[in-house]
Amino acid sequence: METIATQDILDAMTENAAIVDEDGHILYVNKEWARFSQQNNGNPANTDVGVNYFDSVQRAAKAGDTYAAKVAQGIEELIQGKGIHFELEYPCHCEEEERWFICNFREIGKSTPRTFLFTHKNVSQLVLREKKILAAQRMEIVGQLTGGISHDFNNLLAIIMGNLQLAQSEL
Repeated sequence: METIATQDILDAMTENAAIVDEDGHILYVNKEWARFSQQNNGNPANTDVGVNYFDSVQRAAKAGDTYAAKVAQGIEELIQGKGIHFELEYPCHCEEEERWFICNFREIGKSTPRTFLFTHKNVSQLVLREKKILAAQRMEIVGQLTGGISHDFNNLLAIIMGNLQLAQSEL
């Protein structure tokens, strides 16, 4: 039986994926990770094999990126054994479009030294679809409220009209 290489498995993934060691050094990246980085003017000093990805996240957190701070905290907790995985949905907009991703960080097996899988999945289509559904639901609720108000108003007008007809017939 042929052994499948780690790189081949990573390249088969649709998410942006990297394997890092317990110190944060990137051991492998898949084609999607490299493609995404290149398409978004990513700095190879932050995303290539050999780079300390944890340091890159820390720099972004110190620069005021609140999502990077959450990722840094999740990494720290996972490294300390306070969980089995970390996941965060975050925006990563560009000039052309609004985009959202889910970052997932989890330990791979129980190897020594420890290794972790980092993925970033583009969920922009799902978020946009969810926004459209919520907007449609809001419009439906507005329609129901409008219909209810209209019905109540018509009931009041019917009473007023009935009383006016009675008053007119007495005159």
